Amino acid sequence: HKALVFRDQQLDDAGQLRFASLFGELTTAHPTVPSVDGQPQILPVDGDEGIRSNVWHTDVTFVRTPPKASTLRSIVVPPYGGNTLIANSAAAYRDLPEPLRELADKLWAVHTNAYDYAAPKSEKAAEYRKRFVSRKYRTVHPVVRVHPETGERGL
Repeated sequence: HKALVFRDQQLDDAGQLRFASLFGELTTAHPTVPSVDGQPQILPVDGDEGIRSNVWHTDVTFVRTPPKASTLRSIVVPPYGGNTLIANSAAAYRDLPEPLRELADKLWAVHTNAYDYAAPKSEKAAEYRKRFVSRKYRTVHPVVRVHPETGERGL
């Protein structure tokens, strides 16, 4: 699934940053949404708010050079639910019929942070949305990305 899972770790913010830096230079967590105070590479995600934690997404693909990876750390594990689902975009590409792979190889897609969200369901969600689009980003990336080291293709 292209995910590494390390169970039963006891990391604080500094430990997570040290671990993440083993994979390369760290980026700012998000260009418009506030990070953890004093930690621009850490974006807090609170499942209770239901704003950014309960929707499928890719991380910050609307910027010109999106991060190559994300690290997640669970601070509070609920007694049920709370799953993080990971999609393997290389498997999705390989599973396409050949004519669709050939088409996808030629396509480019617009990525923006100002896409058509559903109407915010709370004042907190509306405030988050306002902050999220406070600066509008729009970039174009190929639909099929080629891994720079392995040459593997993924959607």
